[in-house]
Amino acid sequence: MSQPGPQIPVIVLVDQERFGAALGALVAAGALVDQENREIGTISCRVRVDQLDGISATDGVLAVERTRTFQLPSADAEVQ
Repeated sequence: MSQPGPQIPVIVLVDQERFGAALGALVAAGALVDQENREIGTISCRVRVDQLDGISATDGVLAVERTRTFQLPSADAEVQ
């Protein structure tokens, strides 16, 4: 089981035919699943940075991408 530590949000693209097995492997590896979407084969979850390579190599996983966020300036902010 995974050790506690800071987690980062990722989106995992999985083979739809192996969705259940890939989801189970992610959970067993310590991923905290936030959302699963079987129709398009994606799982949104949080994992430790040191788990990224292992998760990428999981059977049924096609790609792992860190979730990116950005903040728009407020409506009353000066235009740069």
